[in-house]
Amino acid sequence: MTGALWSQVGFARVADVLATRAGLHFAPARQASAEQAMRRAMGDLGITDSATYATRVAADRSAFDALLAEVTIGETYFFRESAQLEYLRRTVLPTFRHTRGPDRPLRIWSAGCATGEEPYTLAIILHEDWPRQHRPRILGTEISRPR
Repeated sequence: MTGALWSQVGFARVADVLATRAGLHFAPARQASAEQAMRRAMGDLGITDSATYATRVAADRSAFDALLAEVTIGETYFFRESAQLEYLRRTVLPTFRHTRGPDRPLRIWSAGCATGEEPYTLAIILHEDWPRQHRPRILGTEISRPR
């Protein structure tokens, strides 16, 4: 079971379901906010007991999806985190540009990108800065499902 910092065993069980099914893990510093999200999702279902909620989340796909939407950020926009993008543009891409030929395309995975603005941002940067003959590939994924 995940960490002993959870206020109730049921919340630890819910966290275990999230870890197993979605690969989400909560650092001790994030457990309080994760519990708040769990409580909101419980309230939406009219459940007050964390153990009962853990059982429901494990068995009911829609309850799991609603919880996932509560504990993840779901924020997305173009050119988000400008410092990271500048680091990518000035440090990472030049390194790869010199070590990759057209036979080894650059592959980038944009994980947790909600509606996709982050991978489109990467595509814009690559369009501006990357040699066209190298044909980079970008994969964008998101674990949350639309409600």
